[in-house]
Amino acid sequence: MALAPLTFLGNCFEERLRDQFTLRRGMRAHAARVVEFEREVAARNAAEVRTRRAAHPDPAEVVHRATAPGARCGNGIRARLTACGPSSATRICPGPRR
Repeated sequence: MALAPLTFLGNCFEERLRDQFTLRRGMRAHAARVVEFEREVAARNAAEVRTRRAAHPDPAEVVHRATAPGARCGNGIRARLTACGPSSATRICPGPRR
């Protein structure tokens, strides 16, 4: 009968220690999941931004590309530019046709 209180105190101490370790392990696992989630969100955001910019380029960039020196070829043909680079050529001023 004299060991009952001592056993009770030992069990309480052991449970408390186990709970602390379990909590720390859970916090580390949660932090790792949060980091992975943030990476996933950043990757998806970057993909969405690329998709939107490819579909609708910045108007200032379009004007700059259209009016920048070197965009016009020698025979009156200007390269039509997209977000990915030159896609085709369109005639913008009359010139000799070949």
